[in-house]
Formats: sequence, structure tokens, C-alpha cells
Amino acid sequence: GKKGKGGKGGKAGPTGGGAETVGEFGTLRREGWPKDRPDYLYFRLYKENLGTGEAVTMIARIVGRSPKQFSFAGTKDKRAITVQHICAHRLPADQLRRSLLHRNWDKRIRISDLEYRSERLRLGRLGGNHFRIALRRVPP
Repeated sequence: GKKGKGGKGGKAGPTGGGAETVGEFGTLRREGWPKDRPDYLYFRLYKENLGTGEAVTMIARIVGRSPKQFSFAGTKDKRAITVQHICAHRLPADQLRRSLLHRNWDKRIRISDLEYRSERLRLGRLGGNHFRIALRRVPP
């Protein structure tokens, strides 16, 4: 395997004092995660008629990550328009923003309010749950 002490993996040579290289599209993955950036990217997920797991799996596939690197406090109804927080481990915000332009991005999914936090979102942390229910075609 690639595990070992003191060795540096990848093809990149020394960067001279550990300086980060930031390109046009943000920091490259092989250069590591910035020490001053919290590990978790939170974002609001807006979805229409799509299950939470299904939406997260689609996002994960487009950004090239495992769905296991994403977490959420609970699942939302599939047959509804819902908004909830999602958390991704060490996913650069720029990478998620660029994924919106991918040809396979599902138009039923929208994201907003991206911010880094140091704590992972855990199942059951549902503080602030609010519901707006619309009943249609219900006889009086």
C-alpha cells in the first residue's frame, strides 16, 4: 500500500516550505487540505421530488466522492420540495460550485449557503425543523 512514515506520495515534488499552490479552480487535492480550513463543508440542499439519499448520491458521483463522505441530520420526504443541511468531509467549496455546471447535474437539486465548520453534522440533529404543508383537493 501507500502507507508509510515520512514518505511523500504522488508525482509532485517539494513545494519549498509547504507553500500551497492555488490555481484558477482552487487548491488541488494532492496538495493537501489547508490547515486553517475547517474539515467540513456545510451547504443547504434544495430538492424536488427526490429522496435525500438519492440526491446525496448524485452529488457525490459528480464531485467524485463516496456518498459516505456526506452526512445529514435526517431524511426528507421524497414526494415534496424540501430544504436541509448537508455536510461533506474535506470537499472544497469551489469543487461543489463547479459541479453545478456538470452536464449530469440534476435540475431538481439546488445548493446554497456554503460554509466550512469544524463539527460534522450527525444523524438526529434536527433542531430548527420547520414544515409548511399544502393540502390540495381536500373536500370541505
